[in-house]
Amino acid sequence: MVATRDYEDVITMKIAIKALASFACAALLSAGAVLPTQAASRLTVAPAGETAVEETESAEAVPVVAVVTAAILAMRFGYDAAFAEGVNQARTGGLTWSEWQGTKGWAIYAAANSVGLLGTAGYLGFRQGFSNECWSRYSCYAR
Repeated sequence: MVATRDYEDVITMKIAIKALASFACAALLSAGAVLPTQAASRLTVAPAGETAVEETESAEAVPVVAVVTAAILAMRFGYDAAFAEGVNQARTGGLTWSEWQGTKGWAIYAAANSVGLLGTAGYLGFRQGFSNECWSRYSCYAR
């Protein structure tokens, strides 16, 4: 079975969403938040008749919203910058459609995804910018 372009986009988006969710969880954990699955492991049972003094960690308040917002803005900036570069490559002939479908395209894909979530966001932006602009120019996809 050969995957269609739409199906590949769905797979790519699923991967990006999973990566975004894991990044958000990591940001929350690094900010000191407790996830529901962790709360169960922090429960302690005291023998009857003993009083327990609750210990709390004194962590400085880290604005979780600011951390997540900064991460999303960084991904958005990477997407926008890569989108513009994709458009530029299609306009100037720096990359043709056949090269994009060949080893150069796969090299770009591998390099971007090896960087992590920011690279994946950049790859998606480049792909969108290049694909849209290339198909509007005969000189790009005809070569």
